[in-house]
Amino acid sequence: MRKKEFQFDVVVLVLLSTQFHSSNGKCEIREPPDLTNSPEKDDVGFYLTVSGNPKTYTPGELYTVSLQGDKTQFIERKFREFLLVVDPQEDDGSSIFDSHRPPSMDASGRGGSFQLLGDVLTRFSDHCTNTVTQTSSVVKSEIQVLWMAPPSGSGCVNFKTTVVEESGLWSMDKGRLSLTLCEEKVAEHSDLDDINEPCCACEEAKYEVTFEGLWSEKTHPKNFPSSRWLLHFSDIIGASHSADYR
Repeated sequence: MRKKEFQFDVVVLVLLSTQFHSSNGKCEIREPPDLTNSPEKDDVGFYLTVSGNPKTYTPGELYTVSLQGDKTQFIERKFREFLLVVDPQEDDGSSIFDSHRPPSMDASGRGGSFQLLGDVLTRFSDHCTNTVTQTSSVVKSEIQVLWMAPPSGSGCVNFKTTVVEESGLWSMDKGRLSLTLCEEKVAEHSDLDDINEPCCACEEAKYEVTFEGLWSEKTHPKNFPSSRWLLHFSDIIGASHSADYR
């Protein structure tokens, strides 16, 4: 009897290891394991966004990535399950970013990395690296995660999502469930081109800034997040002053 139980455990371990397969830092099997219906041919009303809707990303910067459903006056699309990945875009070695890419950088490092916001809706996948999924099948209208952009020389990255609607319909990578961002190009200028007026504010300056949140569900109900932990200030990029500042 003990011998049969041991053999059964071995079979279970083998099946679990082959059901979710990841290689070269990519999550290869992203279909919902508990559904038998075919995926839809469109995004079924869900979409990915990156904070600020940038056309390019700045290496090393932190961005907020959101997955949410379409909203109208009468209906709001909600989903039960999702799987969010980010992969570097395949290239043939002739990219303009190749010359800036460190020799030690592998494919997994060129996709950047996700960070969780600490809410109860998201967690990292147990089967794929750098992959975010749901904590439970409770219906939700939006999830957010942080994404740290990869280092310089990484090139373009592809965000891809599998989403399962509350009715059981599902889609993967279709339409707005895919999003591509490329690394911003930094123009190279010679020292002769950089002619700047002298800056006279040469001493150290300190500023105190106070942020006060005035957005509430009662005063501004439109697009108000359904979960309190999704409330946060937008990213602060920086500040500057004019050349005649004294």
